[in-house]
Order: sequence, then structure tokens, then C-alpha cells
Amino acid sequence: VFFFFVILIIAILAGVRPYLIVVLICIYLMISDVGHLHVTFVKYLFRSFAYFLMGLFLFIYLFAIELSSLNIPDIGPC
Repeated sequence: VFFFFVILIIAILAGVRPYLIVVLICIYLMISDVGHLHVTFVKYLFRSFAYFLMGLFLFIYLFAIELSSLNIPDIGPC
């Protein structure tokens, strides 16, 4: 962010045409928005994956409890 403002101040002081300054501002806004969207998307993916893993572990745990409570007869050697 600081680097962008330094470039913008240098462009203004150097007498760059106003439309180029507008282009710089638009590029900065697009880049910062993409970064924000990326961070939000990664957090959403991580949270969804964490919920999936919690559900999977709970399912396996409950399935193991159910299997241990079944009375399966022992089949000995014939």
C-alpha cells in the first residue's frame, strides 16, 4: 500500500497526465480487491474442509461405537 502511494506521488510530481494517474488508481483498486477475494476464498475453503473433517471423524467414531455394541457371535474353528 505504501509503495503505491509513493508511485502515485512521484507520478503527480513528475507531471504525468491525469488519465494515467486514474489508470494507476484503478489498477491498485483491482489488485487490492483480488487480494481480498483470495483471502476470503481461502478462509471459506479452509472452514468448509474443517467442517468436513469434523463430520467425518464424528461419523467414524459413532460407527466404531455402533460396531462395538453389536453382539457378533464368535465363530470358532470347525
